[in-house]
Amino acid sequence: MFFSCANYKYVDENKFIGIWELKGRDIYQGMVIKIERKKDKLIGVVVSIPQNKYGTLLMKKGDVWIPNINRVANYYFKITENKIAGKIFPVYNLPASTEYFAYFSEDNNIIYLAQKPPNIPVKATSIFYKKIK
Repeated sequence: MFFSCANYKYVDENKFIGIWELKGRDIYQGMVIKIERKKDKLIGVVVSIPQNKYGTLLMKKGDVWIPNINRVANYYFKITENKIAGKIFPVYNLPASTEYFAYFSEDNNIIYLAQKPPNIPVKATSIFYKKIK
């Protein structure tokens, strides 16, 4: 049987706007991001830093954590996340960011992240952003 992305309802990209806590990655436990629209582009900035040696040493409030969110299909997107201490990576010819496929839970209060495009039917992943506000 063939399924098309058109079978899934359209998700408005403005659902990203708000304050989100990153879950599922120990190193970033407690990190809070505010996603907002700036110059017709959605970006996420750090609002609360993880309280561990990496967070307090390598991050600060106001850092851009998500520089880009792009639509891929009606129901999922691509999120680019900057790596912690990302300015160091290019020195060693490594990427300073990572891309994830992102899709919302049915109630739009969770953004799931995946390395590959979501399968149909879409299933939950262990790495996600939970909406706080």
